Amino acid sequence: MAAMFIFIVLLTAVMLMWNRYVAIADNQVEYDEAQIMAYQISDILIKSQGRPSNWEENSSKALIIGLASSDRTLSSAKINAFLNMSYNDSKKILGIPYYDFSFQVKNLLGDNLTSFYGETIEEDFTISLKRYIFYENEKAIMELKIKK
Repeated sequence: MAAMFIFIVLLTAVMLMWNRYVAIADNQVEYDEAQIMAYQISDILIKSQGRPSNWEENSSKALIIGLASSDRTLSSAKINAFLNMSYNDSKKILGIPYYDFSFQVKNLLGDNLTSFYGETIEEDFTISLKRYIFYENEKAIMELKIKK
């Protein structure tokens, strides 16, 4: 009887620990997926002109949103078109319908060069990327935050 009791207690402890580690692993996988997605989106935004390359003239025809006039040099016209798009349309085109995001360009001192775009995102389980770029002939930082 004592052996059976010890066996049941140990089995219960193992099951509880197993469930805890599975939950931790699931959270890590979700975080890693969000991190990969954030890097991919930031690369497309700062390195690509988008598709079609003149999508800013008619943002409803944008297939890919790229903000670059050249590699890591952002176009004011493209940024303005992006900031004027509906948030849900931009999420759809970026391929992140189940994520919230925010976007902003700041100078190296941290002052805003563009208006804030997207959702206000709390810091828990948030991927925050800062990428160095050129904007209006000066060094700047593009900040992208993504949260599921």
